[in-house]
Amino acid sequence: MIIVAGWLRVDQQQRREYLDACRPVIEAARRAPGCLDFYLTADPLEDDSPITRSERRAIAFFGIRGVGSIFYLAYVATHDPSGLVDDLCGVVAFTILLSIIVHGVTATGTMRRLDRLRHRRHRRIAALDHIGSTIATNAEHDR
Repeated sequence: MIIVAGWLRVDQQQRREYLDACRPVIEAARRAPGCLDFYLTADPLEDDSPITRSERRAIAFFGIRGVGSIFYLAYVATHDPSGLVDDLCGVVAFTILLSIIVHGVTATGTMRRLDRLRHRRHRRIAALDHIGSTIATNAEHDR
Protein backbone atom coordinates (compact mmCIF):
# COMPACT_ATOMS: atom_id res chain seq x y z
CA MET A 1 0.00 0.00 0.00
CA ILE A 2 1.25 3.48 -0.81
CA ILE A 3 -0.01 6.48 1.13
CA VAL A 4 0.73 9.92 -0.21
CA ALA A 5 0.27 13.04 1.89
CA GLY A 6 0.81 16.63 0.93
CA TRP A 7 0.23 20.16 2.12
CA LEU A 8 -0.74 23.24 0.17
CA ARG A 9 -1.23 26.70 1.62
CA VAL A 10 -4.43 28.36 0.44
CA ASP A 11 -5.57 31.75 1.74
CA GLN A 12 -8.11 31.19 4.49
CA GLN A 13 -10.69 33.36 2.70
CA GLN A 14 -10.45 31.21 -0.46
CA ARG A 15 -10.27 27.69 1.05
CA ARG A 16 -13.93 26.78 0.58
CA GLU A 17 -13.83 27.93 -3.05
CA TYR A 18 -10.55 26.03 -3.63
CA LEU A 19 -11.91 22.81 -2.13
CA ASP A 20 -15.06 23.08 -4.24
CA ALA A 21 -12.96 23.64 -7.39
CA CYS A 22 -10.96 20.47 -6.62
CA ARG A 23 -14.06 18.27 -6.64
CA PRO A 24 -13.55 17.01 -10.26
CA VAL A 25 -9.92 16.11 -9.45
CA ILE A 26 -10.98 14.13 -6.39
CA GLU A 27 -13.70 12.32 -8.35
CA ALA A 28 -11.26 11.46 -11.17
CA ALA A 29 -8.63 10.21 -8.71
CA ARG A 30 -11.16 7.98 -6.94
CA ARG A 31 -12.16 6.43 -10.28
CA ALA A 32 -8.54 5.70 -11.23
CA PRO A 33 -7.50 2.04 -11.13
CA GLY A 34 -5.69 1.19 -7.92
CA CYS A 35 -6.77 4.30 -6.02
CA LEU A 36 -8.58 3.24 -2.87
CA ASP A 37 -9.45 6.75 -1.77
CA PHE A 38 -8.47 10.39 -2.09
CA TYR A 39 -8.99 13.09 0.52
CA LEU A 40 -8.53 16.82 0.28
CA THR A 41 -9.46 18.90 3.28
CA ALA A 42 -8.65 22.11 5.11
CA ASP A 43 -6.79 21.85 8.41
CA PRO A 44 -8.89 23.61 11.06
CA LEU A 45 -5.84 24.08 13.31
CA GLU A 46 -3.61 25.70 10.70
CA ASP A 47 -4.38 29.37 10.15
CA ASP A 48 -1.49 31.02 8.36
CA SER A 49 1.74 29.20 9.10
CA PRO A 50 4.43 30.97 7.07
CA ILE A 51 6.82 28.78 5.13
CA THR A 52 10.03 30.44 4.03
CA ARG A 53 11.40 30.34 0.50
CA SER A 54 14.16 27.92 1.61
CA GLU A 55 11.57 25.59 3.13
CA ARG A 56 9.49 25.69 -0.05
CA ARG A 57 12.55 24.75 -2.10
CA ALA A 58 13.27 21.81 0.21
CA ILE A 59 9.65 20.64 -0.01
CA ALA A 60 9.79 20.84 -3.81
CA PHE A 61 13.10 18.95 -3.94
CA PHE A 62 11.95 16.18 -1.59
CA GLY A 63 8.55 15.87 -3.33
CA ILE A 64 6.68 12.73 -4.39
CA ARG A 65 8.27 12.22 -7.79
CA GLY A 66 8.77 8.45 -7.30
CA VAL A 67 5.09 7.92 -6.59
CA GLY A 68 4.22 10.02 -9.62
CA SER A 69 6.46 7.82 -11.75
CA ILE A 70 4.68 4.70 -10.49
CA PHE A 71 1.31 6.30 -11.22
CA TYR A 72 2.28 7.13 -14.80
CA LEU A 73 3.81 3.70 -15.29
CA ALA A 74 0.53 2.14 -14.14
CA TYR A 75 -1.32 4.41 -16.56
CA VAL A 76 0.89 3.27 -19.45
CA ALA A 77 0.42 -0.36 -18.41
CA THR A 78 -3.37 -0.03 -18.63
CA HIS A 79 -3.60 2.21 -21.71
CA ASP A 80 -0.70 1.29 -24.04
CA PRO A 81 -1.01 -2.04 -25.86
CA SER A 82 2.39 -1.64 -27.59
CA GLY A 83 4.34 -3.18 -24.69
CA LEU A 84 6.24 0.01 -23.91
CA VAL A 85 5.67 -0.64 -20.20
CA ASP A 86 8.29 -3.43 -20.21
CA ASP A 87 10.97 -0.97 -21.30
CA LEU A 88 9.83 1.68 -18.87
CA CYS A 89 9.81 -0.53 -15.76
CA GLY A 90 13.60 -0.62 -15.59
CA VAL A 91 13.93 3.11 -16.21
CA VAL A 92 11.35 3.95 -13.54
CA ALA A 93 12.88 1.53 -11.02
CA PHE A 94 16.37 2.98 -11.61
CA THR A 95 15.04 6.54 -11.32
CA ILE A 96 13.29 5.78 -8.04
CA LEU A 97 16.37 4.03 -6.66
CA LEU A 98 18.57 6.97 -7.66
CA SER A 99 16.06 9.37 -6.12
CA ILE A 100 16.10 7.43 -2.83
CA ILE A 101 19.89 7.56 -2.75
CA VAL A 102 20.16 11.27 -3.63
CA HIS A 103 17.43 12.28 -1.19
CA GLY A 104 18.86 10.04 1.51
CA VAL A 105 22.31 11.59 1.14
CA THR A 106 21.05 15.18 1.05
CA ALA A 107 18.19 15.09 3.56
CA THR A 108 20.19 15.43 6.78
CA GLY A 109 22.27 18.37 5.54
CA THR A 110 19.24 20.11 4.11
CA MET A 111 17.24 19.74 7.32
CA ARG A 112 20.17 20.98 9.44
CA ARG A 113 20.51 24.03 7.21
CA LEU A 114 16.78 24.77 7.47
CA ASP A 115 16.97 24.42 11.26
CA ARG A 116 19.89 26.87 11.40
CA LEU A 117 18.01 29.37 9.20
CA ARG A 118 14.88 29.06 11.33
CA HIS A 119 16.90 29.52 14.54
CA ARG A 120 18.57 32.67 13.12
CA ARG A 121 15.19 34.04 12.03
CA HIS A 122 13.76 33.52 15.52
CA ARG A 123 16.79 35.22 17.12
CA ARG A 124 16.37 38.24 14.81
CA ILE A 125 12.67 38.48 15.65
CA ALA A 126 13.42 38.25 19.37
CA ALA A 127 16.08 40.98 19.03
CA LEU A 128 13.65 43.25 17.16
CA ASP A 129 10.99 42.63 19.81
CA HIS A 130 13.50 43.56 22.51
CA ILE A 131 14.54 46.74 20.67
CA GLY A 132 10.89 47.68 20.16
CA SER A 133 10.03 47.19 23.83
CA THR A 134 13.14 49.16 24.89
CA ILE A 135 12.15 52.07 22.65
CA ALA A 136 8.58 51.99 24.01
CA THR A 137 9.86 51.92 27.60
CA ASN A 138 12.25 54.83 26.96
CA ALA A 139 9.47 56.82 25.30
CA GLU A 140 7.20 56.30 28.31
CA HIS A 141 10.03 57.23 30.69
CA ASP A 142 10.75 60.47 28.78
CA ARG A 143 7.16 61.68 29.23
